[in-house]
Amino acid sequence: MHTKPPSAHSQHGDVRSRLCIYGAASLLLGWLTYERFVAAAVRIDAVSGRRRDLAIAASIQCLLGIARSGLSVTGSLDVDRALVDVEDHRPPSAKRALVAAAVDLFAMRGPASVSVRDVGRAAGVNQGLIYRHFGSKQALVAAAFEQGSSGLFPAALARSGFDIDTVIHQVHHGSPAPKLIARILVDDVDIAEVRHQFPILRRLLDAYEHVPEGAEGADPTDPRIAVASVTCMAMGSRIFGADLLLQLDLPDDGSVEVAIAQFCRVLLAQPLGSTGSSMTPSSKP
Repeated sequence: MHTKPPSAHSQHGDVRSRLCIYGAASLLLGWLTYERFVAAAVRIDAVSGRRRDLAIAASIQCLLGIARSGLSVTGSLDVDRALVDVEDHRPPSAKRALVAAAVDLFAMRGPASVSVRDVGRAAGVNQGLIYRHFGSKQALVAAAFEQGSSGLFPAALARSGFDIDTVIHQVHHGSPAPKLIARILVDDVDIAEVRHQFPILRRLLDAYEHVPEGAEGADPTDPRIAVASVTCMAMGSRIFGADLLLQLDLPDDGSVEVAIAQFCRVLLAQPLGSTGSSMTPSSKP
């Protein structure tokens, strides 16, 4: 008995289903990893944990529903290389060397496992300069947090608006932010003590005319939940992507990054009353 090979249409549908599962799993794992960070960043601290979880679960359901839709999740990212290859023309300094070393070490081992001596040695700088430039290890962690995210700033804060494709590309290729933030959270560092502003996520929120305050909202139509969802999904994809690719039998050819960017557009459109992908954060709703 010969089994009829699946049609190109059914194969495409199967891949779309697995990509949707990939996005949903990335969001769930990202939420479990980054909840404290995104809650502070998008100001949903006042919302109960159960209510936040239910809102994120609704976003996950939205992603899984895309598998049954005709929405395309394939193609290629439209990456603006001018926003990726941004050169730092500042002259080298001991302070910048210390921050760069701290970013690498904190992302690899976490702040709790890295001493100021380790940072000084890696930077080739006397560790006493850490206290001269930063005053404390906590201030160095804050500086590393800022620097670790700075590579995303050109695409996220561009004059033309938030460039989803370029940010997603950066998150998956080169940016230490996902690993650095995860390590900081694992070491139970108080986010409020090392980060007071969240310009990237605030830029996304600013694309909406109305952003609820306090415990108001907290469902997929709340811009704060949409922004929290896309943030957790993108960073979850970066941290857990290799295992998810293997488990879901997806190729490591960049196709998941395209899907994640498209999923971001869908989730960001939720507060506008649409599940389509036409919304872009660079445009005012």
